[in-house]
Amino acid sequence: VGTTSVRSFIINPTSIDAPADGGVYTIAVDYENRNGDYVGVESDLEHTDLLWVGDVATLSVTVPNNPTHSDKVFNITFTSSMGDVILTINQEGLEETLTIDKTIIGSDMNGDSNNVSVDSNVPWYAETSVSWITVNPSSGDGKMDVSIVTEKNPTVEDRTGYIYFKSVETNAILSTIKV
Repeated sequence: VGTTSVRSFIINPTSIDAPADGGVYTIAVDYENRNGDYVGVESDLEHTDLLWVGDVATLSVTVPNNPTHSDKVFNITFTSSMGDVILTINQEGLEETLTIDKTIIGSDMNGDSNNVSVDSNVPWYAETSVSWITVNPSSGDGKMDVSIVTEKNPTVEDRTGYIYFKSVETNAILSTIKV
């Protein structure tokens, strides 16, 4: 009477959510009744060799820093005589940030000019909600000062306008100034 051995080939975890600044992650491979079968690892990511203790192995994988604002996906394929198992690593991109030193600017009835300090990690452009506000320069990247000019108000009525600083890459509004 013969006995049948059960075989299984699994990895843990099967997916990883990595931050933009990357990191080192340990993956466990459980190959029940491996009996010396070869297990290969295919990846563009830097990783250690599999370190076996019986039917269980570990390896470390290094996810590099993602300097872009786009998410990335990496796959690591573990190959054995039982087939392939794929580990997916989802890495987020850098968050788009833009800070301004003023969120509200007062404007004189005769018009006004104000400087605003802008600091961003993405290229940006400015849009105004009304024609009587001008932003110069109207686009940029990094840290810089911009001039906000308001035209003379031809009426005695109060008026309100907005300046929207948007990402060139995503068109998302990153900051707003009320005038």
